[in-house]
Amino acid sequence: GLKRYDIRTKSFEDATDIYSNPISEVSIRSIITDSKGRLWISTVNGMALYTDKDDFTRIPMETQSRNSVQILEDNAGRIFINTSVSLCEYNEERGVFEEKMLLVGQDAPPVSACFITPDNDLILAGALSLRRYDLTTMQLEQTVSLDGFPTYFGMTPQGILWVSSHSGIM
Repeated sequence: GLKRYDIRTKSFEDATDIYSNPISEVSIRSIITDSKGRLWISTVNGMALYTDKDDFTRIPMETQSRNSVQILEDNAGRIFINTSVSLCEYNEERGVFEEKMLLVGQDAPPVSACFITPDNDLILAGALSLRRYDLTTMQLEQTVSLDGFPTYFGMTPQGILWVSSHSGIM
């Protein structure tokens, strides 16, 4: 569920009681506030956006999976989500997430996490490799094979990617 902390009363409110659909009774996967001050909530059942009416609205998704595991923002303020199956971009005009790239398939090893670098490149991190794409063209620029079966990935604000595996940290 979702809880909201009120700094004035120093108390938590159960937001799933306050806000019924679209976020009640779902597992929250990720929460970000973007550069425009909008609060995005990703869930196993889709995306929700906090509105100026003190509620949430569900954002339609044109993709196979509604399981939004990651929310990303690029340098231009574009919002992306990783559904583990595809990378989707929020179309501001249409108010919908559109599929930009499949993340699984014959030529695509499984992706554990996605990152956007300070240079606005897209990094797809998985157990077998790191793949770097030009975020504007979605063209593959570089592939780096990984050893040791990495399981966790993290990127610093400076763009340094840390990889944790059974054999240590890379």
